[in-house]
Amino acid sequence: ASCGKTPEVAKENLKDAIAGEGYEIATMYPDFIKNAQAANGKMALISLKYAYKTEQRHKPLYEKAISALESKHVNSLASVYYVCQTCGNTYDTTAPKRCNISMTSSEKFTKIDKL
Repeated sequence: ASCGKTPEVAKENLKDAIAGEGYEIATMYPDFIKNAQAANGKMALISLKYAYKTEQRHKPLYEKAISALESKHVNSLASVYYVCQTCGNTYDTTAPKRCNISMTSSEKFTKIDKL
């Protein structure tokens, strides 16, 4: 979701993103994982587990952003993010040497420092 041009729009977009992540964590990915296990889909299961773990990391980033927006401390948020190209895991400020989900080397991460 785009953060929008006004704090009100940004807040609503972040609320929608948090709700979406909550659904994905609580319902969507657990169901997908059960179905992949039942079908013995090993590659699908790996991919879905990566996505599930990644969504669990995205939700706190959105919660941190909405908290900063509500407290008028947006400048306290990271200005640089790193995204693992294997699983989508996102790190704010600095990246580890390897993704803690997929073990992908940080050299393969995408650096996000501009909107």
